[in-house]
Amino acid sequence: MIKKLLAAGLFLRLLGLINIRLGGDFAYHWQIAGDIVRGKSFPLFGPAASVNPALHLGPLYYYLLAIPYFLGQGDFRAAVIFFSLISCLNIFLIYAITKELFDEKLAFTAAVFCAFSAYFISIGNLPWNPYLLPTVILLAVYSLIRIRQRRYSFLLLLTLSLGIAIELHGTAIFLLPVFLLLLPLKKIPVRHYISGSIILFIFAWPYFFQLKEIMTVLRPVSGNCDFVSWLQSHGHGERCFSQIRNTLFVFRFISMSLFDSQNIIIAILSALMTGFLLSKKRLKQRKLIIIWLGIPILLFLLYSANIYLHYFLILFPIPFFLLALFLAELEKTGRWGKRLSKVLFYSTIFFNIILYILSLPAIRT
Repeated sequence: MIKKLLAAGLFLRLLGLINIRLGGDFAYHWQIAGDIVRGKSFPLFGPAASVNPALHLGPLYYYLLAIPYFLGQGDFRAAVIFFSLISCLNIFLIYAITKELFDEKLAFTAAVFCAFSAYFISIGNLPWNPYLLPTVILLAVYSLIRIRQRRYSFLLLLTLSLGIAIELHGTAIFLLPVFLLLLPLKKIPVRHYISGSIILFIFAWPYFFQLKEIMTVLRPVSGNCDFVSWLQSHGHGERCFSQIRNTLFVFRFISMSLFDSQNIIIAILSALMTGFLLSKKRLKQRKLIIIWLGIPILLFLLYSANIYLHYFLILFPIPFFLLALFLAELEKTGRWGKRLSKVLFYSTIFFNIILYILSLPAIRT
């Protein structure tokens, strides 16, 4: 069954060949990838941060993008296929990981939601550095599971995954305290800590040369803010009411992941679903979900610069865990609960597929 799910997920992602064009940041990054393949340049810094063009991420993305450039002989569609394949890997990884953390039924449910999520289909086939975060995060979670099973050498894969994540996008730094709280720290041999620290330093080194630019991003933002106007336009790039805004964005990310909607009402419903689940003390992996949601929420309270939805990709795959768990809780309430669970399951898949197909006429770069 999982093979059919992977095939369906890949088919939907490859539909990006219809509407993805070479332009904007993609065209600029594709040119750099070409220069790497031709041996003209080997950049030491990566793409500019959206909040400060003077701040650059790590260069790893350019070198990864050089792989499809080489394989496709410069045809940008090779990058769309390359990213689509990586995105399909996420479906398998989320199935395997959720099976370890919960059970097989919930694992398949979460994998289905990931496969057919209109939002994750659309970011899964579009080449851009933050959109590779889900894959390395899943590898980090897989490593965490193995470490908890006393296979401590997986700390190297964990730090490698987190290091790559930090290179791809700075918000991945917020994941470091999350995994530190989830690791059995006292049981891991010191030699693995030393090796892991070296790996993290290697990947984080571009940021050490840009501390001044990082501080400008963290500096409090002042300006005229009207609450009523903000409620009507709390979107990408919004600076006002950062503490409310950033917390709301967490649940907008959940609602976007599950229902392809950033509507404030859907976001509030997502928050209510999350609160309902976390109120259940016997909920499996409750501690993991609380830490994974709670730490970034607290850290984002300190951030007041422009905000964008992809900043919250560090919460992947929590939305799929939540909805799968919610449906499982519904099934426990009796016959009508089981029926409602099935209706929500199939309607979520149906509307995501329809919304994605309807988006295909819009050109993306």
